[in-house]
Amino acid sequence: MSSIEHFPSRPPNFPGNHPVIQTPGSAKYATSTQTGSVPHFHLTASPSRSTAPGTMNFINDIQHFFARNSSKDIEKHIRRCRRDLESFQESQDTPARINSLGNLANAIKARFDLRGDLADLDEVIQLQRAALALLPPLDAGYPMALEARATALTSLGSTLQMRYQQQGDLADLTEVIVLQQEALALCIPGHPTRSDCLNNLGVALKTRFLVSRDLNDLNKSLGLHEEALSLRSGTHPARGNSLHNFAVTLLLRFSLSANLADIDKAISLHREALTLHAPPHPNYGASLNNLANSLRERFEQSADIKDLDEAIKLGNTALALLAKPHPDRGSALNNLALAIQARFERQGNPEDIHEAILLHRHVLVLHARPHPFYNGSVNNLASALQTRFELLGDIQDVSEAIQLQREALASDPGSDASLNNLAAALQRRAVEQGDVKDIDEAIELLQEALLASTGPDRGMVLINQGAVYCVKFRLTEDQSDITKAIQLSREAVAFHPPPHPWSSTSVINLANALQMGYNTRTCLSDLAEAMKLRFSQARDPKDLQESLQLHRAALELRGPLHPGRSTFLNNLATCLAEAFNYSKEGHYLDEACTLFREASIPLTASIFNRFYYAKGWATAAAQYNHASAIEAYHPLDLDLASRLKILSTARSNGLASEAASYAVSIGEYDTAVVFLEAGRSIFWSNALHLRMDLETLDRSQPQLSRKLRELSRQLEKISYRDTSREKLTVPRQRLVSIESEAAYSHTLNTQWEEAIKAVRLVSGFQDFMKPKGIDALKSAAVAGPIVMLGTTEQTCFVLLTVAKTDVLVGLSRSASDSAPNRLHAKIEGSVGPEDALRGVLSELWMKVAKPVFDALGLQKTSNPGRLWWCPIGRLAFLPIHAAGIYGVGKTDCVSQYLVSSYVPTVSALLDRPVATTRDFKVTAIIEPHAPGCLPLPGARDELRKLTARVPQGLLTALVNTTVESARTHLPGSSIVHFACHGTQDIARPLQSGLALSDGRLMISDIMRRPEGNDPERHMALAFLSACETAKGDQDVPDESMHLAGTLLFSGFRGVVATMW
Repeated sequence: MSSIEHFPSRPPNFPGNHPVIQTPGSAKYATSTQTGSVPHFHLTASPSRSTAPGTMNFINDIQHFFARNSSKDIEKHIRRCRRDLESFQESQDTPARINSLGNLANAIKARFDLRGDLADLDEVIQLQRAALALLPPLDAGYPMALEARATALTSLGSTLQMRYQQQGDLADLTEVIVLQQEALALCIPGHPTRSDCLNNLGVALKTRFLVSRDLNDLNKSLGLHEEALSLRSGTHPARGNSLHNFAVTLLLRFSLSANLADIDKAISLHREALTLHAPPHPNYGASLNNLANSLRERFEQSADIKDLDEAIKLGNTALALLAKPHPDRGSALNNLALAIQARFERQGNPEDIHEAILLHRHVLVLHARPHPFYNGSVNNLASALQTRFELLGDIQDVSEAIQLQREALASDPGSDASLNNLAAALQRRAVEQGDVKDIDEAIELLQEALLASTGPDRGMVLINQGAVYCVKFRLTEDQSDITKAIQLSREAVAFHPPPHPWSSTSVINLANALQMGYNTRTCLSDLAEAMKLRFSQARDPKDLQESLQLHRAALELRGPLHPGRSTFLNNLATCLAEAFNYSKEGHYLDEACTLFREASIPLTASIFNRFYYAKGWATAAAQYNHASAIEAYHPLDLDLASRLKILSTARSNGLASEAASYAVSIGEYDTAVVFLEAGRSIFWSNALHLRMDLETLDRSQPQLSRKLRELSRQLEKISYRDTSREKLTVPRQRLVSIESEAAYSHTLNTQWEEAIKAVRLVSGFQDFMKPKGIDALKSAAVAGPIVMLGTTEQTCFVLLTVAKTDVLVGLSRSASDSAPNRLHAKIEGSVGPEDALRGVLSELWMKVAKPVFDALGLQKTSNPGRLWWCPIGRLAFLPIHAAGIYGVGKTDCVSQYLVSSYVPTVSALLDRPVATTRDFKVTAIIEPHAPGCLPLPGARDELRKLTARVPQGLLTALVNTTVESARTHLPGSSIVHFACHGTQDIARPLQSGLALSDGRLMISDIMRRPEGNDPERHMALAFLSACETAKGDQDVPDESMHLAGTLLFSGFRGVVATMW
């Protein structure tokens, strides 16, 4: 698959077979400021030293107050220092005044460390400037003048560095470097404070590198830290700081060069620092944080899970120590989030990516503008959201990522990191929605990034541009785009020769551009797919062979345990299938199906990946009649929770029909019925599982039954929360709350799934909540035949479920194509309404209903039996029950043969019958004058007719009623009659509903069961005399996402509704 690299570290993985951008800020960033994605570390500047006897030593002050964690002690000391300073205000004793300024500055700095109040930091800087201004010139002959000035310069520089880390003002950073350079010039070799000056200048230059990307700054910083460490040997009190800062800078170089010697040395240095900073040392938390991040970085290259496990353990410990308002808490949250996200990418546990996003949201609250890590925090959150999109398919995640990246770019115009990150999100949306405007904008952004980038960053921009041009070719089929993609991919491969971690990115990226999927890192793969794409245009076999060779080379770079291996297997399999299509050599197809099978198995891949790879396998095997075709479709018969996740992306549309059609073509009719049943009404089936009958389980396993019932109740309750993220204007803290609620929901769902597994271990409950088998489905037809109507791009078919499963093949394709077109023409008015409707109904009769009736041997009758229609796909929007020829003096129509009913699934007919009750009740909800709607004068006529027919005392009439009143009466009603306006909301189907006096009675209102309501259902019939109550959603036609479906789910056994 195509992907675009994130600077300067590894990108997140995006599954599937389309390009995904990797961007500079989406992986890591440093505690000292930067705009790209560098590890988030704590760098320590050397503290100032006291210049007069009796002045409290700064380091001891900080350790003392942090160890005791006593705000009262600090305040007491600050008051004493202020009194001392006031006593010297009029004094001519300049050294005493300088000492007093320094002591007060140190005390307030200690309070800042405890509370994080930036006003304290500003006062410290003001005091230090005053002290520096009082120092005599070096040539004045005062003893210790040099040491005093060096210390004052170092102290002011360190505090300005601290403020820069909090606020990101480049003027502060520029002044820091000037001050530290001046201090170092004063402390020549052999001077006792030279190591402090070396360390502090090294920190400042490293910080500037993160802004400027000037490698000279990074190299100078490394040299300074190495010299400082050599001067702080043995038991030097500041050795731990030097170990930290040298290790952090080595890790930054590692992120650019991928030299494992750098990361190994950095980890060794961090481990030594941790031994020096054992509790209760105030830097213990920072040491844990830095070591954890280094271990995670090494995991990214070595894939040694032990490194990652240790990183997460250390990160959790660091986070507990760095509580609010500690200035390094954001760093600890960020690094822990990255480690947990890495574990998700390795092991695929959904709870990890939810937790990572929640942590990233907390980081963004702490790192709000103008914090110098704001852009890095935005990039990391956006990257995690894109990763979660690949898991859950929620387009809101991509939309939020784009919004975040636009904010980052606006705060730092021209930043190559922000340019690449925004291009990444736009490219991902283009792949999903096919909008060329997004790709064109991504190309412009990457071109600007190429002009702004130098060194290693330039290579990644080449990778990204190649991937984006590949996507554009896929959308436009412009030959110049694929030519450009190949050119850029070759440059990227040359820029990243093995063993560079991005050596395979361009080929795998362009490979995945043809399909949908995950973001990985492979230069070779970009080029491989580019060659395959060019072969599809020019049909030059040399291109295809080169593509195969490059795909094989890319696969070799991902060992058997690598989490991204499935993507590479799928890419090679796709190319092999193309080779078979060209050459007709059977060994290509055999190998392709073997690799497809291997790609669809690993549990570390997301459910979307496995589904997508199995779909590719099934499509190829069915198209070329390979023996593995039916086996390929079976992985698509997933558990309900997995099918629900896939449904949310609409990626499964039509797949059940394709599987059933293939099964029909080889005579596997029972299998076809099972395939169709598995692909229908997934949303409602999942919802109904939360209201399952546990009566039998109560008798056998009461404790397990109570647990499952409580989890179901909580899941149903939380499902009604607002998850809309038009929240992009919502305060960050509220987004944290929303994310916390979502994480809690996912935890509940995991517990629920585990409880289901526990039930299946109980004797007699092995099939608990599993899809119904063919024998059970056939038994549903005991009261009449069930007709499943299927349609694919190639054919239409009918499955009749009676005493046995039979099949009728040969329905014209036009039965599903032209009929909707005629209805559309009627709506648009280009054809007379009567002509359009007659044509639709006639065509449905001739090509659908009549062949079915002939197969069943049905005749016209005055005592018709019952038949259940179960239409699939577009056929669900056609009035099959009204099909017929309506001529003058001659009518031949469905209602003359039988009574028609529609059923969302065959399984729905297996539900328990309505419970008998003596509390029979009819509720009429009448709204003739809903606000904003046309009057319905016939609504009151309907009420009069009901009143005339329903015995007195059994009818409850709610006229001009409220939403709450209607919702309260629904559960206790046996029959409900609605006479009002109805509205289908396609964009937000759960907000479809019925118009009442004070608003809309929405689907979500009807779904919500009152607390304590008896789940025993006795609601028999709902009559919806309202518009659009069975219209459905064309994007998910098999889901019955309409008011009629809602009422069936809510407990009614039957619903009468309208299709438009």
